[in-house]
Amino acid sequence: MKKRTLAREVVLQALYQLEIRGEEILPELDGFLKDQVTDPTLLEFTTSLFQETRQHQTDADHLIRETVQNWEFPRLALIDKNILRLAITELIYRDDIPPAVSINEAVELAKKYGDKSSGAFVNGVLDKIAKKNKVNK
Repeated sequence: MKKRTLAREVVLQALYQLEIRGEEILPELDGFLKDQVTDPTLLEFTTSLFQETRQHQTDADHLIRETVQNWEFPRLALIDKNILRLAITELIYRDDIPPAVSINEAVELAKKYGDKSSGAFVNGVLDKIAKKNKVNK
């Protein structure tokens, strides 16, 4: 498994735990990240991506709400929602990651952790967001 793919999986797991258990788990998540990612450079990327995704969650949620049609935001699967938040953070706020990589990695996460239609759903939402925000693929 590629290093950054591992980092994204760990970030997704941390975001999911935070969503389920709430803010009181934050002190534990620092230890979780360190336990899962031992390479110092990769841990820096992982921690940064986790913090940035949390920092931009409101903006990401707004973009998701604007983009999904015929879905109420609270009814989105938690795993899909967190994959989208993570990928949107990469697409909009990270210049060091090519947009196509962010989208492809998100689709793979959705296929692995979501249901049978999650990959197509995540791909469609991210494609619309990338086009609307003029993110270069």
